[in-house]
This record gives sequence, structure tokens and C-alpha cells, in this order.
Amino acid sequence: MKSTKIKNRLRIAVYLILGLISILLLLKGTNNFNNINTLEEVSKNLSTELMGVVIVFLFVEFFFIWKNEDDEKMDRLGRYLLKVEKEEYSTVFKRKSGKYNTEFYNYFDERIRRANYDIYVTGEGFDGNSEEGRKIAENYIAAFEFALRKGVNVVRVQTKSFISVFWNEQLRLLLKKYPQNFHLYLSNNTEDRGSLCSIDCTDEINNVSEFMLSVPRTIGISQSNLAGLAVFIDRDQQLATDIKNMIYTETTNEKASVKITLNNFDIRMSNNNLYFAYGSNLLESRIKSRCPSARKLELEAFIDDYKLVFNRIGDYEKAGVASIVPALGERVYGAIYFITDKDLSELDKIEKGPEGKSYYRRKINIRTNDGQFLDCYSYLSYPTGDYKPTEKYLNWIIEGAIECNFPTNYVEYLKSIESI
Repeated sequence: MKSTKIKNRLRIAVYLILGLISILLLLKGTNNFNNINTLEEVSKNLSTELMGVVIVFLFVEFFFIWKNEDDEKMDRLGRYLLKVEKEEYSTVFKRKSGKYNTEFYNYFDERIRRANYDIYVTGEGFDGNSEEGRKIAENYIAAFEFALRKGVNVVRVQTKSFISVFWNEQLRLLLKKYPQNFHLYLSNNTEDRGSLCSIDCTDEINNVSEFMLSVPRTIGISQSNLAGLAVFIDRDQQLATDIKNMIYTETTNEKASVKITLNNFDIRMSNNNLYFAYGSNLLESRIKSRCPSARKLELEAFIDDYKLVFNRIGDYEKAGVASIVPALGERVYGAIYFITDKDLSELDKIEKGPEGKSYYRRKINIRTNDGQFLDCYSYLSYPTGDYKPTEKYLNWIIEGAIECNFPTNYVEYLKSIESI
């Protein structure tokens, strides 16, 4: 618009100058026209300067009038496009006949790939139980990898700790490959809330906000939450910023979420139960004979203000068996194992005894050497007195302590316990 006004003013100035020059040249040539009677003589008497003026006039007309019409059209088109760019609009996807809202996922992947600055997203992930679902998940992860390789900062709040082994491995891989710009959190909010996403909220034009409501669907014999209705809002910077701030606030509140790293991934992102062993089950071969799924967490674990005791007769050993009891200033070391629900039920049968009066299972707060506090299942006895363990039983505990690399003074303490 501004350039058009400048051109019009310049054109007027050029025409005035050309007109003035033409008048001066004509006045100059008038003195020589008194004795000229033919058109041929008139043309011969026209000065070279005047012909130059005519050529310049035609040149100016072409570039400032004909060309200016095209420029005005382009200016009008540019103003229209700028207006359209600044207008917000929405895109809605509804799940149709298929199991998955494929159009939504394809569009979402594309928007993720186009991100330039940051992505804040929440969601539970994919179970990967079907070929179609696995393919959608792989494309989704590939889109994030594309953005991460460009240096885009990605903050993801996982709304469920475990959806499938397949999905957790995808998240673990992203943490391993992009430690600088992929940030994973686990929400402590257990309510199903679909997903939210904010892409490039700092970009006035290319920001995107996404809302997705999930619906339960049965696939084969399992039930999953799938994308039902999804809405994308483009170019609403305030909305994108609000969603980003909402997600960011959750990640900075220790009560609302926990940061997931490679160090605590197995603990936080698992569907298995955490079991704290302090007695004969310290020995990995022994716990695996009872619970084949058992997998040891490679961290030193202990509980403070408790001590190891032998306060009841075992169902199988017929001598003292281990338990722990509160004792201020004492510490009991143990091993943390991941155990499936099935194996935990089997362990219940063994530990509780034939009449269910030997041990009871409860959750206790266990500390690890890297500063974590974990709620773990453990078994505490119904005490009946003070007893000595058999040498065989005590050796299981000692061998397990050595296998777990417990502090030397604790191993020596175990060795000092009297046995029969």
C-alpha cells in the first residue's frame, strides 16, 4: 500500500518535469519554424532532445502505469493473504468406521514434524496390540524424532505409567537418543483426560493447540482408549500459550508429576510390583525359583529405623525365620525386585503359610542410594518369640547380601548372628 502511493507521487513528479522540458524545447524550436511550409521540414526541424523526451515518456508510462496495475493486484493479494494468515481456524476429526482415528493421527504427525521451537503434549500412548495400532504408534514416534533432530524442545507428560512394553520401549529410546531436548514426566493424576498439545506457542502465525477426547474400544480381547474426537486450533497464540503453561505447571509440581529419567524408568514406568526382600529371598536364585518373573533393581536399598529379627518359627525350616521390626537408629538392607501380579499371588501363598498366619504383606517406604523413596511390598511376620535360624537359612541371607554388594559392616553383622 505504501509503495503504491510513493510510485504515484513519483510518476506525477516525472510527468511534470517531462512536460516542462517539452515546453522549453518547443519554445526553443519555434524561432526556426517561421520559414517552414511542409511537414517534412517540420519533422526535420524537430530536435533530438524532443524525440528523447517522447521515448522517456513511453518508458515511464509502461513501468509506472501498466506495471503499476500488476503491482496493485499483488499488493491486494498480499494484504488478503496476510489477513488469512492471522485468522484462527479449527480442524475437527471424528472417529469413523475403523478402530483408529487414522486421519487425526496422520494430521497430528504432520503438525509435529512442522514444529520449529517447542512441543508440550500429554497422553497415555499406544498399546501396540494390533498391526494397525503399532504402525500408527511408529509413525507418531517418527514424527517426534524428526522434530527432535531439528532441535525442537519436547515435553511429554505421560498420563499412565504402563500401556504396553512396546510403548515404554519407545519412550525409553527417545530418552536415550535425545537427552538434551526430550523431557518425560509421569502424571500423578489417574483420571482419564484424553490429551492436550501445544506446538510453537511463541510463533504468532504457526502455533497449534490440540484437544483429544478418548473413548474405550475393545480390540481382540483387550480394551484400549482410542482417539474419538480431536480438535486442532490454529493461530490462537493465547490458547496455545495457556495449554503450554498448564502442562509446564504440572511438570514443576512434585505432587502433580515426577520426572522420568533412564535411572528411574524401570521403577516408575512399570506395571510390575516392587518387592523388598531382606531375608532368604535376597538370593536371586531363590526368589526366581519362587517367582520366575522376578527382576532385580540394580540399586542399593534399605529401610531406616528397622532391624532384622528372627521372631517366629518357620513353616518349612522349623527354626527361626527373618522379619523386620521398628528400631530407632537401626537400618536393614535389602533387594528390590520387580514381580508380576501372578507371581506376587504365588509368593503370598508361600509367605502367608498354610493357615495364613505366618506373614502378612504390606507396603513400606524404602530408600535407595540415589535418593529415591519407593513404596514396596514386603512381608512382615506374626511374631511368636525370639528364635535362632538354621545355618542353612542364615547362609541364604549372607550369600544374598554378598551378591547384592551390601556394605561390609552389614555383611559382618549377618555373619555374627547365632544359628543352629
